[in-house]
Amino acid sequence: MPTELSQLNRVRVLHVDDDPNQFEFLRYFIHQLDPDLEVVCVQTPQEVFSELEKEDVDCIVTDFQMPQMNGIELAQKIKQRYDNIPIIIYTGQGSEEVAEAAFAVGIDDYIRKELDTSHYQVLVKRIKQVVEKNRTEMLYQRVVQGIRDGLALVVNGKIIYANQAQAELFGYERVEDIIGTRALDYVYEEDIPTAEKRMAEVVAGKAHPHFYNYRVKRRNGELVEVEVTATVIPFRSGLAFMVLSRDLSERKRLEEEKRVSEERFRKIVELAPDGIVTVSLRGIVTSVNPAFLKITGFSEEEIIGKPFYQLGSLRNLDIRNNLKIFAQIVRGKLPPPVEFVFQYKDGSMGWGEAHLGFIERDGKKELLAIVRDITERKWVESELYKSLAKSAQSSPLRKPETPTNNNLCSNP
Repeated sequence: MPTELSQLNRVRVLHVDDDPNQFEFLRYFIHQLDPDLEVVCVQTPQEVFSELEKEDVDCIVTDFQMPQMNGIELAQKIKQRYDNIPIIIYTGQGSEEVAEAAFAVGIDDYIRKELDTSHYQVLVKRIKQVVEKNRTEMLYQRVVQGIRDGLALVVNGKIIYANQAQAELFGYERVEDIIGTRALDYVYEEDIPTAEKRMAEVVAGKAHPHFYNYRVKRRNGELVEVEVTATVIPFRSGLAFMVLSRDLSERKRLEEEKRVSEERFRKIVELAPDGIVTVSLRGIVTSVNPAFLKITGFSEEEIIGKPFYQLGSLRNLDIRNNLKIFAQIVRGKLPPPVEFVFQYKDGSMGWGEAHLGFIERDGKKELLAIVRDITERKWVESELYKSLAKSAQSSPLRKPETPTNNNLCSNP
């Protein structure tokens, strides 16, 4: 059973020759030299295209002199439909003129047939070279075209290569429309001096930081803020800028939506009649709203940044029970709404009702408590109990029990 690695090493070669006697020779010697090369032999152009439609081919090795069309003409027709398949002219009838014509139409290599069987070693080597080169280029193209950021190579100020994302960033549908144009023509006029300065720093190796924000002009005149990084790379006999550009429009939109959402939340919290407090999972109070300060009588300085169990609003006798409950909360077990006794800053006692939940703040999970002062309600309930107790003294009805559980964060 073939392994994944053997499948990657497998090379499928399509051999085209009008002389079937060549088939067995080529099959035999190629298999002896490299078993990973699988050779399929055909005689006519019709068979070539039939084979190409059936299964992928890694390389085509074709004779030059054939009755229906020569190897160069066949290569031209193949490239019209399959321009990514490397082609080698393999012929005993060739010449320098044939080789020159072959390379002119984009054929990848040219090899003469020899009587000496050692030339099959050269053929195998050339097949593997053109296949490896083609696979590397296709992988590179997939990676470059697949990234969402724009990528461009700039030589002498002009764009000589770009991916589709770069063309779309400039507002064009086709990459060809921006090839050969000046890179700085897309930079907003006010940002050009900064861009030129940064490019000079990149050449001098002094660029810091590595990312810069510029505004670029799209084809329709729209200004788009982009984040750019540039690197100098060797190119042919000189240097080129490899430039990566990221459209910040989506990020800016999301940041603005987040800002608006946070502002809306902040206003709701500030205007809420109930007290709202957030506590980190380490037990530190991170925020309180004005209503919480009004309820307890304490200031922000006396609450924010302090461990919750050191707040003056908690009674000492309730601290141990509150720490146990907080430990359960940190493990994800939230209690139902609870009633508890708290202490005002003036030392008097009051009743509160708390609803607890988790929120995300600045990427961190925190405990959110919405607290309502129910002291007045509890006083009314107490007076009602007293009234019922007096009535019970003159009636056979059972005297109601008065609740005495005053522990913080415990159900009454």
